Amino acid sequence: MGKNKFHTLLLMVMLFLISVTGILAFFRMNPRSLDVVLSLTQGLRMRVEGDSLSSDSSKITVYANPKSIILPTEKDDWLIIQSVKGKDKKGNEAIFDFYTLFGVTYDYVWKYGSWDWIEDISTNQPIRVDVFFDEKFRQEGIKERIAKALDVISVGVASCEGSNKQEEDRASKRAKSIRKFVNPIATTTKGETSLLLLGQYKDNICPQKSPDETRDQRSIILIGVVLKDSDINLKEAVESAMTNLTNNKNLKRDLEKYIKNPSRSPLGTLDPSRYSRFDLIN
Repeated sequence: MGKNKFHTLLLMVMLFLISVTGILAFFRMNPRSLDVVLSLTQGLRMRVEGDSLSSDSSKITVYANPKSIILPTEKDDWLIIQSVKGKDKKGNEAIFDFYTLFGVTYDYVWKYGSWDWIEDISTNQPIRVDVFFDEKFRQEGIKERIAKALDVISVGVASCEGSNKQEEDRASKRAKSIRKFVNPIATTTKGETSLLLLGQYKDNICPQKSPDETRDQRSIILIGVVLKDSDINLKEAVESAMTNLTNNKNLKRDLEKYIKNPSRSPLGTLDPSRYSRFDLIN
């Protein structure tokens, strides 16, 4: 090979490497701009949004990097925990994002005894659910995430007070209240949005607590499915992901740096073992 051809080839290789490095750097700085939609066998849809997934399937964990948590800002109130892996009993995998209005500064929960009112903890004021969700689902980023998700799961929870039947019914109504505002936004794989009914929070010392002390048990939660295997049992995978999430010590430590009240954590309200049921339904 002549010197001129060699120099030309070398220059082309260098330019290619520089271009690839620049593209990767851009997507690292702007993860939302990367939306790769792949079509696989049996109608599987996948989206890759920035971070790559671990190839080691034995390590089911939340990714311990700064992008794992998106904290609320002045423009929005959503706390987002990204890229949580879950498996079903056959080993099929899915990746989930968890969205909650468990705020760093401002905090919102379901009003005690209600499924059509939200409580603003910072002001102790009730907010009608339609007014509340109409505002929150317009906030920066959340609408786009819901629209991109393969599936969107509205979670229903109720605190430990009251009879089990009453609270499970209330949890179901709360999940349906969320879904009412998710449906106009979501563009899911099958055109449906699911409900995850967790029922009543189990608390052995509940009789000694006031409704103010059980606010954490009435959190507002959504789950977005980012990626999933085609034959997955989504209920089993969601439960696995939630267990992985609540057991992640690194994530717990990172959240404690930002949350105003260190005795509180959104991870407690996402622990599936703390509730009376676990039903994923359409």
